[in-house]
Amino acid sequence: MEEAVEFTAKVHAEHIKYICTEYYDIDWSKVTNQTADNASVNKALARILGIPHCSCESHLLNSEVKLWLTNNTAPIETIGPNTRIYLPGTVVSLIHNLMVSLKNSNKNCAVLRGITDLTPKLGCPTRWGSNHNMLTAYQQMREAIIEANEDENSNIAMPPNINGSSFKKAVNKASLMMADINLISVKMQERMINLAACDELQDVLIQLSERNRSNPNSHWYGNTFGKLYIDPKSNKRPDVPFVSAVKKMQKRAGSTLNEEEIAAVEQWMPEKTVPTNNRTTTPATAADFFAQASTSVGGKRKSDDISQGYDDCMDHVIGSAAEVERLWSIARYILTTTRTSMTPVLFEALLFLRAHRELWDENTVKAAIHAVRKEQRDERLSKKIADAGEEDDIGVADAGEEKDDIGDGSN
Repeated sequence: MEEAVEFTAKVHAEHIKYICTEYYDIDWSKVTNQTADNASVNKALARILGIPHCSCESHLLNSEVKLWLTNNTAPIETIGPNTRIYLPGTVVSLIHNLMVSLKNSNKNCAVLRGITDLTPKLGCPTRWGSNHNMLTAYQQMREAIIEANEDENSNIAMPPNINGSSFKKAVNKASLMMADINLISVKMQERMINLAACDELQDVLIQLSERNRSNPNSHWYGNTFGKLYIDPKSNKRPDVPFVSAVKKMQKRAGSTLNEEEIAAVEQWMPEKTVPTNNRTTTPATAADFFAQASTSVGGKRKSDDISQGYDDCMDHVIGSAAEVERLWSIARYILTTTRTSMTPVLFEALLFLRAHRELWDENTVKAAIHAVRKEQRDERLSKKIADAGEEDDIGVADAGEEKDDIGDGSN
């Protein structure tokens, strides 16, 4: 395949189809969806490939958190001589500026290193959970930062009234909220987590924020955390019927699919033979199947029938692209600047082994080494035998020629 000179959705689609069919022998009619972030090129890619686009739930949550912090970043409001109001976004912004001044200044770093072994951490928009790690690092380093600020060689961007109780409470509250969000985010990054599991985790966060919004004893009190991105029916999701149908099927609730959801998944449903009224009939469509499987004689629902061999055909649809993000992180330690001549086959093999560490151990490595050495010995032995056979043939031929020469001399 020719090297790409542009990276449009069309070029990506052609490349993906080529790799899947030529290298992995994948039947494209069996490809049900793509799971990726909502970048325009990804959504266009899904349209070109003719498959549904499942928005990465981790990216949606990250977008929700960024929107929440942006909407809660405002000037510090003073409501009394010793009382100030710090919104969560303001707290994160102040701590970020503080960490930047510590990390990017050699003088500040040198002063801080003389006081503590802890290092500053920054929030990064593309790294899920980085704001939580930054706030945690600040709380651990707080006393050391205050001490470093008193050094005449330092020039730290300290938040206003850092020793005030209002700022301490605001940091603690923001840190606890970010800890809850980070816990959900980390769980959504588990390997091969499906859509239904992601939906349940996001629902926990939604319920946590909504139920404690009016609870003065909760760190979520007065929060404005929304669900513009993570709501199941959000318009940020391109293919809502397909996503909704898959979630229900993964929860073994296929009998509750509506007509729109059935139409969204129908083309990937396997044929299923369902006994009805002691007779065996084969449904022509998914709608027929659900109609047969959800009722029996007397009109009683038989939801258990759905989970047997039908709902599970969508269990492979994952809810987060964290698996791919993880591969990128692993790949940078394999394909380094000193190993640029590595062949694609070797790179893929190393990446596979690093990503699937549970599939091999030291015994597997020993067996592979012995197998390679045995193969090399067999090749050398075969070559020696072949060479010896050639020498024997040459010797026989030479002896025949010599005999002919002697015979000619006697005549």
